[in-house]
Amino acid sequence: MFVGFLARPTQRAKRCATSTTLLLCALLGWLLPPAAALAEVTVEMQADRTEIPLDGQVVVQIRVTSDSLRGAKIQLPDFDGFEIMRQSVQRPMQFSFGLGGQQRVQSTTHYTFVLRPTRAGRIVIPPVLVDAGQRRLESQALAIMVGRAGQASPLGKPPDVDQPDPAEPDSTESEGAEHGDRHAEPTGGEQDGDAIDARELDPDAFIRTVVDKRRPHEREQVTVTIYLYVRERLHEAPVVETEPTTDGFWTQDLQQSNTLEQRPAEQVGRARFRVYVMRRFAAFPLRAGELTIGPMSLTIRRPATVFQIFGRGNGPRPPLKRQGQTVTLEVQPLPEDGRPGGEVAVGRYAIGAKLDRDQVATGDAATLTATIRGYGHIQSVRLATPKIEGLQILAPETRDLVESPDDHVGGTRVYEWLVVPKAPGTYRLPAFVVNTFDPVHRRYVQVKSDPLTLTAAGLALATETPSAAQEDGSPSQPDPHERSPKGKDTELSWGPIRHQSELSRGGDPARLRGLLPWGLSVPPLAWLLLVGAGALVRAQRSRQLGHAELATRDAKRHMRLAADAARQGDGTTYHASLSSALTRLLEARLGEQVGSDTRPALRRRVLARGMDGQLADGVIRLLERCDEARFSPSSASADDLQNRHAEARSVFERLGTFEPTPKEPRT
Repeated sequence: MFVGFLARPTQRAKRCATSTTLLLCALLGWLLPPAAALAEVTVEMQADRTEIPLDGQVVVQIRVTSDSLRGAKIQLPDFDGFEIMRQSVQRPMQFSFGLGGQQRVQSTTHYTFVLRPTRAGRIVIPPVLVDAGQRRLESQALAIMVGRAGQASPLGKPPDVDQPDPAEPDSTESEGAEHGDRHAEPTGGEQDGDAIDARELDPDAFIRTVVDKRRPHEREQVTVTIYLYVRERLHEAPVVETEPTTDGFWTQDLQQSNTLEQRPAEQVGRARFRVYVMRRFAAFPLRAGELTIGPMSLTIRRPATVFQIFGRGNGPRPPLKRQGQTVTLEVQPLPEDGRPGGEVAVGRYAIGAKLDRDQVATGDAATLTATIRGYGHIQSVRLATPKIEGLQILAPETRDLVESPDDHVGGTRVYEWLVVPKAPGTYRLPAFVVNTFDPVHRRYVQVKSDPLTLTAAGLALATETPSAAQEDGSPSQPDPHERSPKGKDTELSWGPIRHQSELSRGGDPARLRGLLPWGLSVPPLAWLLLVGAGALVRAQRSRQLGHAELATRDAKRHMRLAADAARQGDGTTYHASLSSALTRLLEARLGEQVGSDTRPALRRRVLARGMDGQLADGVIRLLERCDEARFSPSSASADDLQNRHAEARSVFERLGTFEPTPKEPRT
């Protein structure tokens, strides 16, 4: 009994020690990550091709997978020698799963970069570095062989335009830059042969404005890129104080609005700067001579450092205010050698024409459509309204679609005329002819459409033609019902015998008998005169206001299309229809075309014609929103589009009641 009593505490202590040991092991196993988990981090980088031409593109994909709640720190390589055209980041939802009672969380980060080379030769992309806590991993490096650019024209081949001879030399001066350069790129502190100006250089941050050509022709595209160089990483977008001035230019944005595009870091002197694209746009000089692009000014807010946060009375660091430099262009006039007469459009274009039907009834309307496609300032290409004897052709309706693939501005311009034949017959509509100047190959090209034929059938519209008797002078035939002169072969007849007296009737019924047809014809003749006068008044008013009424009717039709697209959640169709509706209604109210105006110029025009500032700002804001959504589409729900359409409908209704002041005559 005594021995058993002494043994019991010993066994109890052993069981307690065993339980404590197991509990500690479980606790340590929960707090400390297993050794196997440290190895569950993978990184890989691959490209869809390893050999590309200088004007080609390569897609690089980077995938990092980590079995950790906190993930891993990823350091992406500097794509030196490449321009980042597009990039995207995907982080699939983390998920957990059981494995023997142990929970694991896996996360994946997937980067996709679309790159375009900026130089030829062998370009090596450094490996991706991953900090996984106790380990540092890196992917394999990629070597891309970049060959010579293709022989295709930098503008591409517009529809129905002959491709220029690839062997023809390009004699256009571009200050050391080839016309194949889509836009300026900072490389090693130089661009287009121009070193960074000492006035631009600043140890903390500076702005640089780069153009792809210094001596363009008038109405030739100049690509302008404004870069921001900063030593520190930006924590928020800089505040733009003043935009660059572009007096004497027609401009088109090439960059998505409200975006800050980052480029690979660049070594300038002994310092390494981060590079951001603030603005990129196409500028078309409207006249020859010296034109300037004004500087941009902005403010960069900087957060407080760690020393300032814990210091005494030190707040955030003062912001950096920077202003760029003015860029001067020497715009060359179009060459006189071989220049055709009349207006010349600068760019590469093709033109086509068609009728919606080639046979109509006299007095009915056919639609004549002329379509211009190509690259250049498409809104400056103008077509004159044809003048053909026997045809009434109303003022045209114009629609523009401006695009900028690969930063080359172009698009489509459509003219539509209503053609009304006034007499039957066959009418020949001559070809539309446009004289163009190709700035790449410095030559004049004439483009034309095919001639068309319109046949009208039926009676001519109401015209007075003399009778045959009046034309040949022959006397008219006597009326068989006309009475013979009295006394010559006349027959006397007696009236009915009356048995009762009646009031005496005045006048001779025989004399009144000849006036009866005229009296009966007076009411219908008066009715015809009234109807004819009303028709003449309506026709004259239709000729005076025909274009305005057609434009207003078309604007309302586009507004209905925009409402339908908003209900269906079709953002692209909605913004295109809304832009057409506002433009057509503005042209109807002002009585002049506004499609080629920039937004600031359009605002100045409507204010000069008496529009109040609030309505003008609303119209310009809607048009800018449509431009942004058209060329930089983003997803929007049907509810969002309907909310936007409520505001647009209010502005549209106010615009419909706007009465402009008369246009001042040009002096």
